[in-house]
Amino acid sequence: MTAVFLAILIGWIAILGAAFGSFFNVVIWRVPEGMSLISPPSHCPKCGARVRPFDNVPILAWLWLRGRCRDCKAPISVRYPFVEFLCCAVAALFGATILAGGWVGFTSQTLNWNEFAEYSAAWEAAVAAFEADPTQTTTLTFDAYWAAAQKAVALSFIWAFAAYAALILGFVEWDKGSVPKSLVCFAATIPVVGLLAIITLSDADVWGGRCGIFAASVGSGVAATLLFWRAISRRERAETAALGALWGFCAGYWGAFLGVAVLLGVAAAIRRKTGRNVFGLLVFAAIVALAVVESVWFATR
Repeated sequence: MTAVFLAILIGWIAILGAAFGSFFNVVIWRVPEGMSLISPPSHCPKCGARVRPFDNVPILAWLWLRGRCRDCKAPISVRYPFVEFLCCAVAALFGATILAGGWVGFTSQTLNWNEFAEYSAAWEAAVAAFEADPTQTTTLTFDAYWAAAQKAVALSFIWAFAAYAALILGFVEWDKGSVPKSLVCFAATIPVVGLLAIITLSDADVWGGRCGIFAASVGSGVAATLLFWRAISRRERAETAALGALWGFCAGYWGAFLGVAVLLGVAAAIRRKTGRNVFGLLVFAAIVALAVVESVWFATR
């Protein structure tokens, strides 16, 4: 029963992730051009034809249209389904990692949440005992488990949105070299919103510790960007600091400073060879890789 419930929940999380990816494609294209995100509605940039609702289905629409506009047959960039797939996969990854994989994070990370792991383990034991002897009763109820699962879903989307913000900034950097201030502000607010969510989900006696971990983690991530401050152009400094904050928020204070320093060094080397700014994409990849490594660690320990 628990496995079926979790599979359905993770499936819905993945669908939501793909939907977010569809919207993020619009953000990546329109915001740097100073266009509205609402008007005009989705349309072909070549012929201007409106995109039908059934042609707006994430990932699948590109496949059944065979990568071409229904009206003018102009090619549709493979980036659209690629971004949607990445967002879908990231949402599913974080959802599965937290809900079913036993991930709770380390105490050095802002997103550490032992409460869910403890309750989840207790619930699994209660379900196993009930299946072995249906006549017994237990104080654990499905409603209580559902409440814990809702908190875990919120936690998974905090992780996902940190990755999404890095992904958006990364693709805009790839296209334009630098990022508009509005997107930098969006990325910078993710750690703050995440902290508020974690505080809301936690008991009052751990708030101080959460805030301290947050300050040390995010502060270390931002501080690492100062090593490269003079090498970073003025128009890219704000986005670099925001990306450092995102990485620090996810990695925790032990890995924040070194991680940003390494990623900036790799980004600088790639830029010298390709001329492309890839720091945002590297941060996105690092956040996802971190989740994979930690999920394996917690699932196998």
